[in-house]
Parts: sequence; structure tokens; C-alpha cells
Amino acid sequence: MEENFALIIGINDYTPLNKNGLRTLHGAVNDADDFEEWVRNPDGGNVTEKNCKKIVSKPNPLKPLQDEVDDAFLVMEQRIQENGGKAKRLYFYFAGHGLGTLHNTNDTALCLANWSENRRKSALSSESYKDVIKQYGYFEEIIFLADCCRNSKINVNGKEPTFAPFMPHENSGNTKLFVGYATTYQDQSYEVEVENSEMRGVFTKVLIDGLNGDAAKDGVINADKLRDYLLKRTPIEAQKHGFKQVPDINHSFSSETPIVTLTNALEQSIVCNIKFITTRNALVELIDGSSEVITSFDPTEDNEVQVSLEKGLYLLRDTSTDEIYPIRVSHSNQEIYVEF
Repeated sequence: MEENFALIIGINDYTPLNKNGLRTLHGAVNDADDFEEWVRNPDGGNVTEKNCKKIVSKPNPLKPLQDEVDDAFLVMEQRIQENGGKAKRLYFYFAGHGLGTLHNTNDTALCLANWSENRRKSALSSESYKDVIKQYGYFEEIIFLADCCRNSKINVNGKEPTFAPFMPHENSGNTKLFVGYATTYQDQSYEVEVENSEMRGVFTKVLIDGLNGDAAKDGVINADKLRDYLLKRTPIEAQKHGFKQVPDINHSFSSETPIVTLTNALEQSIVCNIKFITTRNALVELIDGSSEVITSFDPTEDNEVQVSLEKGLYLLRDTSTDEIYPIRVSHSNQEIYVEF
């Protein structure tokens, strides 16, 4: 059976600003860890431990540099060769600093740990890495994700990979690509504080929620559904923290091809605990995404209630004041607590 592979890069540590480098990040390694957790899950990316290579930054000495990334790919390439030269899917994930290039609006320089104004080319060219990996013809599908900024600096170009096939494989033109950038060309991406005071990239947080079930319909996440979910939810999540961020997503997958097929997760209900404030004295309706009233509660009889809800958006509405409160149920939630 053809296997899935993953190359995951998370860089927090960079040449410091006082040495003409880049500010330290706080969420990139967390994001890489979260993506690895999803990609290693048999119900997620279904990548085995031996097929998953994760590279995260170190401050002293600064790493990773290009050779560490390229060595990791070549280890995977050797394993694929030993298994007959075919694989199902490659997940390439990068979280860190990125810079748009002036010569190509599609290309992004994925900054390595020692990038500085004096080492302006110490970065990976996203377009070159996609193209060269595709030339091997090993993978039926490549999912290429980059959670980074894409605003540009003068004379910044990412490096081509040091590896390459002797010649492009005859199957290389058949590889399907899903490409997701956290933001559009010449714009920024952001880190935000989430639960437990942990820093996370807005794009990766939304991505993981979507892959865990929020982007699914009837238990399947295909490329169109994931693209549409990321385009819709990333700006909303960024706006919650006072930022503007719109992702850039494109793909060549067919509409029938699933990225993830979920099993029992979507069938489970999430418990929502609702506590009514003491001044609430009229019936409260629970309304689903189709504007249908599911049930009503009387706060004067019971100021705390529980209800099991499927994934989706709901509203609580006070029938006296018309005050409303949105409840978004995600399968990344284990339980929800609401005060209304």
C-alpha cells in the first residue's frame, strides 16, 4: 500500500533584531507540534512515525539551516525508493517568518533561522521546493502549507533545494497540489494567544480545527471544503484578536478526492453547559443554523441547563429583549460553557 509522508518545519528562533535579523516568534514550534499531532493520527493525516520528519528551531547554534531540511527529505526519498518509488501523499508544512519575493507573486521565501539583512537569501523558495519535489513523480498528492508573512524586502530570494531528480519523472505532471498560504502576497500573518496562554498562528489554529472536523460535511473533507473553510474562518479568527488576515488557497485536486474521511468523530454530540444570569426572566430559545427553534428554556425555573449539540452555529435568544448570544460548536471542543 502506498504510504503518506510529512516534512514539518517550525522556527521560533532567528538572528536577533539587534543583529539585523528577525523578531523571535512564540507560536511556530507550537504550530508545528500541533500539525504533527494531527498528521500522525490514523484518523487524521495517517502518517507513521518513521515517515514523519519534524524540524524545529534551536537558539544556540541557530538552526535549522537548509541542509537539515534537505537531509530530511532525502531520508524520506530513500525510503520511498526502497518501497518501489511510489507514495500516496506528502504534507509539507512550514511555520516561521516568510517574505514575499519581488520577482514572483506566488513565491515565498521561507526564512531559515540565520536569516538577516546580511544573509538575505538564507531562505527556502516555496515555489522551487514544490516544483522539484513534484519532479520526482513519487507523490500522487502534495499538500503544501505555509503559516508565515508574505510582505517583501528588496533583493530577497529563496534558495532552490540542493536535491533534485536526474530528470523529471514521467508521472510528475500528474501530481495534484493543494497549496495554502496563511496570507496573501504582500500581507502579514499573525500569532495570537489562545487557551492556556499559548501562542498559536491564526492560520494553523483554523487549519487544525478544520481538519479535525469543522470543515467536514457528511464525514468528508475534500479540497474545496477545506479551501472554503480556511477562506471563511481565518479572517474571522484574526478579527477576534484585532487583526486582518486573508489566506491564499489554491489546489488542483478533483472535487471527489477526500483530504480526510472522518469516522466516529462527527457523530458525537458536544455537551453545552448554559448558565443564565440572575436577571434573565423570560423564555430563552435555542436556534440552529437554519433559524429553527430547537428548544426553549425557562431561566426562572432552572438557571443552569445542559444540551447536546452537533457541530454548527447556534443562537440563544431572549424572547423578551431579543438579546442574542452565538454558540459555535466545533469537534475540537470536548465541552462548552456559556453564560447568557
